[in-house]
Amino acid sequence: GIAWVREGEVIFGSDEQIALTIIQGQRPIEEIKKELFNFLNEASNKVLAMGAKKDERSNQVFIISQEEFEDITQKIYGSDKEMIVRLLSSINVVKGEPIVVHFNILENKLLFKIDEEIISEEIKGSEVPGEVEKELLTLLRKVNILAVEKGIIPDPKSSFVGSISAVNLYDAVKTIVESGTTMKVSVISVYDTWSTGPLRVRMESKPISSSNSLTSD
Repeated sequence: GIAWVREGEVIFGSDEQIALTIIQGQRPIEEIKKELFNFLNEASNKVLAMGAKKDERSNQVFIISQEEFEDITQKIYGSDKEMIVRLLSSINVVKGEPIVVHFNILENKLLFKIDEEIISEEIKGSEVPGEVEKELLTLLRKVNILAVEKGIIPDPKSSFVGSISAVNLYDAVKTIVESGTTMKVSVISVYDTWSTGPLRVRMESKPISSSNSLTSD
């Protein structure tokens, strides 16, 4: 085969999410198709603004097989659940070109309930706030991995699934530094969180020896 090189600014990587929507299953086929067309039109506007160009023959910016469109419609129709429909680029997308895309669908599930503890770890007290902060950020990275494994769709650009308020993180560092002891730090879901995310969390710290919680809100 001939290797060919396309030069230019890459606006989407291979398999990168371009857009996402939620469609309820088991509705009339025509309604589902209409929702999918609306979804593709909205996504078209987004990628054209980013520098993609329409295909000269079809006058569409997305190149997708009719067969796949029909197949995804049937899959949504056949499910009685709320379905997440993701539009992904099939290859690297260079500015000034149409985009070869495919669909990915999955059920939208409740993954973390409000106030659910996601993970907890013992963090040793330290007088150096930077050390404590490093430990807490490592803990948050573990939360990120857990959440992705459980099925939360990460942000396509940052690959993170969630957030914590800077104030809460600062308070947690301060609480641990001032405690002078080993603390149990729990990372807790702030809201009911579905597959689409994002996951918003808070940290709560309490000394190992006592059950009194020192909440950092």
